[in-house]
Amino acid sequence: MPTDRPENPWISAAAVLLATALIGGGIPWGAGLMRFADTIPREVADPNSHTDAIVVLTGGSERLTTGLSLLAEHKAERVFVSGVHPTVGVERLVKLANSDGTGQARVEEIGAATDAAADDGSSETAGERLDAPRAAAIGQRIDAGYGAKNTQGNAEETAAWMHGHGYHSLRLVTGSYHMPRSLLEFHVALPDAVVIPHPVFPKDVKQTSWWFRPGTAALIISEYNKYLLARVEHWAQRIVTRPPGGRSA
Repeated sequence: MPTDRPENPWISAAAVLLATALIGGGIPWGAGLMRFADTIPREVADPNSHTDAIVVLTGGSERLTTGLSLLAEHKAERVFVSGVHPTVGVERLVKLANSDGTGQARVEEIGAATDAAADDGSSETAGERLDAPRAAAIGQRIDAGYGAKNTQGNAEETAAWMHGHGYHSLRLVTGSYHMPRSLLEFHVALPDAVVIPHPVFPKDVKQTSWWFRPGTAALIISEYNKYLLARVEHWAQRIVTRPPGGRSA
């Protein structure tokens, strides 16, 4: 016949504390996730303003094609493509953005050519194809950055490039889901610069009712966690570098 064992009060207390921590931490995390998802842009809020530069973060074919199209439309003086693989030159970037007659650049080739390529499984479809004369002309106004391995690296190498050219404003081209974290890093690296977000919208990322879409939900949750980590890292950096008795900015 089974007998009741005396309950260990320490185990019970630990279980209660663990459950409280999980629930107490999960509620604000979930609320923050919903707020974060609301900050992901659904449209280009300012498609017309002129900036000194256009900055493209590698990771999808539409980003590159969008950046080159904006340059062809005279939205800026130069384009900087950040996070390019060392073996890929500017001429190759232009060709990748115009890889066939329909303007559908091969996403896998763009991704294989860039260390900072998206690893989320989303794909971006290229827009209007640049004709050969325009592609050749704008190729002379494109610079590539080869040092970035992540979003923070994108911001840092862009800052160095911007300072080198004396630029003070940029139009930032990246995936919509990647924009909040990108803006965080760019505002840290370029606190005095004007940054205009110009999101592109991967066809596989469905922002409407995203919580019912496993692929999009996983992507947004991943981006949110990376965003939180970046916030914590920058906060810790300010604490470490704060002068004794001083206050952080």
